[in-house]
Amino acid sequence: MAPAPAACAPRAESPPGPCDATVRSRAEVAVATADIVCKLRTNLLGVNFAVEAEYENAAIAAHLQELAEVRTHKAAGTERLPDLMRRYDRAPRPL
Repeated sequence: MAPAPAACAPRAESPPGPCDATVRSRAEVAVATADIVCKLRTNLLGVNFAVEAEYENAAIAAHLQELAEVRTHKAAGTERLPDLMRRYDRAPRPL
């Protein structure tokens, strides 16, 4: 079973190839179907999301002070933005 090209751009003049759905074998379809069924049965997406969220929460907890400083710095810059835009004749537009 040859892998499909990374980018499958259909062209009218090209003969059926690895990007053409009609050339997929029953075995390939069976494997792909089994793969999706397994991912759904094991809740792979949900588990992946939960694990990633735990890593992110741990990183946030470990760097609370640094993140608070970044938030303060960004807020100060955001407060200055309308004045800077008026100074340079780029008045902010209402949202």
